[in-house]
Amino acid sequence: MSETAIFIFTKDRPQILWPTLDAVLTTNHSIFLVDDSNKVEHQYTNAGFCELAANSHYLGQQAFENLIASIYGRWSRYPTDIFRNLGHPEWNLGYARNFALQYAKSCDFSRVLFIDDDIIPSVKTVDEVFEALHDYDFAGANITGLTDDSIVGHVTSALNMPQGRMLSGGFLSFKPKKTNFMFLNCYNEDWIWLCLELCNKKCVRKGEVHQQLADPFDGCESKIAFQEFGEVVFDGVSTLGLANNCDLLATESYWQPIITERIGYLNDLEMLAASAHELRYQSILHEAKSVATSLSAKSFAALFENYITSLRSLCSLT
Repeated sequence: MSETAIFIFTKDRPQILWPTLDAVLTTNHSIFLVDDSNKVEHQYTNAGFCELAANSHYLGQQAFENLIASIYGRWSRYPTDIFRNLGHPEWNLGYARNFALQYAKSCDFSRVLFIDDDIIPSVKTVDEVFEALHDYDFAGANITGLTDDSIVGHVTSALNMPQGRMLSGGFLSFKPKKTNFMFLNCYNEDWIWLCLELCNKKCVRKGEVHQQLADPFDGCESKIAFQEFGEVVFDGVSTLGLANNCDLLATESYWQPIITERIGYLNDLEMLAASAHELRYQSILHEAKSVATSLSAKSFAALFENYITSLRSLCSLT
């Protein structure tokens, strides 16, 4: 097995997955399909895809159970704040990424590339980001097609408001043995993880990849609450600063100003949308502000108290 590996994440959309998998089947790197599909027929289809190349491997629910057993013992309780089996019907991407990260460490891979199932790279770009890790800690690419952003983020761009962008976890290469944190299972899990990891580390973009097009506002009513929680988490982690004590994230007093600032930001955007007579954007931002107003500092503090405890427990075992 090579020292490098590609992990592709998918969930119940084999028709979207296939162009991505097909694009990398000719690489010299080991390929692992992390299948979080809930539907059995999709699991069978995805497993069949992996039979098309000798360097392609299927990772499903049994692989998760085997990994957990190797760390905690088959009958021991594992921390559900950072691990949950693949195939859960609800949002599971953070848990799937944690499984892949821990699997990569157990296989002793020196460099890995995480790819989401709707991002289509070239073999050249894949090789470039792996090569970049000789000089950098994290390497991604410029993403064409659909911008990887939240609904509020797309509205912000449409209103011509500048906003910073980090490397996307949808196409991200790094050295697993040099990482210290695990992913949270919430929106923005990739940016949150990078913020925690980036202390005294370097990142770079190489080449470009294409994210398959879709309507960024599709189902926005059901997504806003989920996304707003993750947006506040990211704001809090990025505000903390790269060198500060993460234990602050487990205190309620830290989070109330973060929530208040988010509400003010959404209010300013809503006013901008109103002045531009963008009624749909105004409605979206009003809903997002309503969600942010309902969030409690206690929930964020509890999230990180459990996360930090679980992380320290895992580190003591591995």
